Amino acid sequence: MFHINSITVPAGHTATMLGGSNTDVAVREPGDRLGPQGSAYFIAVSGLGTMYLEDVGAVTGGWGVRVNGASTIWSYGGEGEGAITVDGSGNVMLSGGNGPLFTKLSPTWFGQASWSGFSQPPQVIAADQAQTSFDANGGAADNWQSFTAGRNGFVSRLDVMVSSGVGSRSQAGSIRFYQGEGTGGTLLSDQPFTFQPVYTTFQQCNVVTPFPVVEGQKYTYRITIPTETVGWVYTAPASAYARGRCNLPNTAMVFRTYVIA
Repeated sequence: MFHINSITVPAGHTATMLGGSNTDVAVREPGDRLGPQGSAYFIAVSGLGTMYLEDVGAVTGGWGVRVNGASTIWSYGGEGEGAITVDGSGNVMLSGGNGPLFTKLSPTWFGQASWSGFSQPPQVIAADQAQTSFDANGGAADNWQSFTAGRNGFVSRLDVMVSSGVGSRSQAGSIRFYQGEGTGGTLLSDQPFTFQPVYTTFQQCNVVTPFPVVEGQKYTYRITIPTETVGWVYTAPASAYARGRCNLPNTAMVFRTYVIA
């Protein structure tokens, strides 16, 4: 297991790290614990290109990460504390571990053209749809809100202003996404989520497997808990968000979506 504790890029550029193993593919943050052997990660720098990391397990001197699909290995001991620095020409230094490794960003996926269903390198995580006003809270145990994608990409995160449906205790529930408006379309994502007893606060859900969306098409998120004893969903009048609708009459939920574009 290893860590990329920081990714430093030139001013005006942003970096996104995406990867994992099997079904655990998600956006990763600096400092996250990465691995185990066989896990793969893309780091995309907007306007400059991508690099590819693959955990290859034990190597001489400790543990190893293959960089850009080449025979070059960045090795480390223990937890592998690394840092990435990129310059304006796309030159990369991966420091830490048993010594620095130098490489270069590429505009391709290093031969991984269809890795985990992604056909194009992600360039930046961008805020997409948002409805941030509220004047009430309520809801039921099962609630949904549709939205219209504002760009092509992959939905990677949902922020939703909710609390817990049982008051002062956290509550296990789920967050699902569907194609189209309502819950009758194709299920695109389904994952557990623990709702916290916080108030007037966005709760952030990182989508484990980001799914593709098309600009101008409708999609729906659905938040579900087993029981509801107090109002837990923050809402505004329906007119606050004209690009979708909520199953709660005459309301719009409070939410933000983010897309890897």
